[in-house]
Amino acid sequence: MAGDQVIRLNYLQWQAIYAEEKPYQVFSNISEKDSAIQQTTNLVFQPGELETIHDARGIEETFDLDTEGFKFATHQTRVCNFKDRRLVEGEYFQEMEQLLRKHVQDVDQVYFFDWRVLPAAPATIKFI
Repeated sequence: MAGDQVIRLNYLQWQAIYAEEKPYQVFSNISEKDSAIQQTTNLVFQPGELETIHDARGIEETFDLDTEGFKFATHQTRVCNFKDRRLVEGEYFQEMEQLLRKHVQDVDQVYFFDWRVLPAAPATIKFI
């Protein structure tokens, strides 16, 4: 699917409860006995207007972290099995730290947080 794409994205819809309770989504499994009393999310999404997602292929170098808030970088990882927690934490994290230090100025510390091994992408996620 090359080229720009016109799509409709879903956006978090403000709920009055967010004034008292932060938006959340639970990613861990909840036992059946607890599921009746524990909801897994308080997120409510609404479809936005049609938007154009531009194809950045060929112009990657024009994007800058300080201007756009992101930067494209190419990296070939040695890690093949992302379900192996020890391999990810040992080798892949080290690769990513080196990549960040190479492309981002004045990095004092790199800290990886809240990462998880997902068995598969949920059916509700649509990849373009």
